Amino acid sequence: MKSSIQYKTTPTKLQLGLNMAPKPLIILVPIRWCLLLLVVLIMIISSGPTGAVDAADPQAKLLNQGCSQYNATDFSDFYANLNATFSDLRAQLGGNKRFATGQQARGSDPVYAMAQCRDYLSTADCTACFTAAEKQIRNCSAANGARVIYDGCFLRYYLIL
Repeated sequence: MKSSIQYKTTPTKLQLGLNMAPKPLIILVPIRWCLLLLVVLIMIISSGPTGAVDAADPQAKLLNQGCSQYNATDFSDFYANLNATFSDLRAQLGGNKRFATGQQARGSDPVYAMAQCRDYLSTADCTACFTAAEKQIRNCSAANGARVIYDGCFLRYYLIL
């Protein structure tokens, strides 16, 4: 004889879905958006910090130059004074200064000169910019005054009369 007793069972956790591991959330992004994001990140990383000046950048782009239409009277005195004044300016700028003045008053053509570099240039870059300015200003020959303006520095000289 069979027993007619029925056992009442409750559903198991597995049957209710409570014991199942959570499914990972997968967001499908079109491949073109991934590529665009990758390109933007590469551009940002390769551009480096904004507003910074690269090392070894004297910023020697010529912005302006002017030469006096009048010449010195005694060329030998003028060139001796000009060379001595430029040497003095170079020594001052090489000593971690960004503004320098100098003068030589030997003979009949005394020279006064000044140079300035931008504050953010290193000493080496300031000196390199001054070298470029000195070379450019010598194109004025024996003019009794001249100026050269670069984006990183400027140089000016004139005769003291």
